[in-house]
Amino acid sequence: VAIEAAEHLSEETEVAARFVCADVTDLDAEFSESFDIVFSSWGVVGWIPDLDRWARNIARLLAPGGSFCLAEFHPQAYVFGDRSEGQNLAIAYPYFGNGSFDCEQEQGCYADPAAVFEHPERCWWTHTMAELLTAFADRDLQIERFEELPHCPYGVFPFTVDDGQGMWRLAADREGLPLSFVLRLGRRGTSG
Repeated sequence: VAIEAAEHLSEETEVAARFVCADVTDLDAEFSESFDIVFSSWGVVGWIPDLDRWARNIARLLAPGGSFCLAEFHPQAYVFGDRSEGQNLAIAYPYFGNGSFDCEQEQGCYADPAAVFEHPERCWWTHTMAELLTAFADRDLQIERFEELPHCPYGVFPFTVDDGQGMWRLAADREGLPLSFVLRLGRRGTSG
């Protein structure tokens, strides 16, 4: 459905684009060309079991001089999970998960907090900021921009408040933790 909507927008705006649904850790069959920009955002890292494989595919897809852009929730914020309420931050998960896989039973989601699921198990992988950055550094991608931010684009955590400007953050008396980050990495030299 998302690809159909994107294709419709491409036609409507007369901007040529190709949209593909694929496993980001297994793109060999989908693409042989390279791209000036590769982009991922909001909640993607927790769905990726193998950061090295993901980074290898991104590096392979980037043309020399190309950039990979990522906007993502900060792994530090995920240690609090959904168990924190109001301004009482409670550590629910370890920051150093060493690529561990965690699962919980959960009803509702970010798109519909009142949703009831037949299969409510939610699973994700835990990755630190260092694991993420190292996966890309090992592929000779260089940091062009890295910024940790005190806000995120929706109330993903029960301890965040709407700032009235389209972002969610900790209350003023509790600021000081990053909730998201933006990262731009560049491809230097030859591809690979």
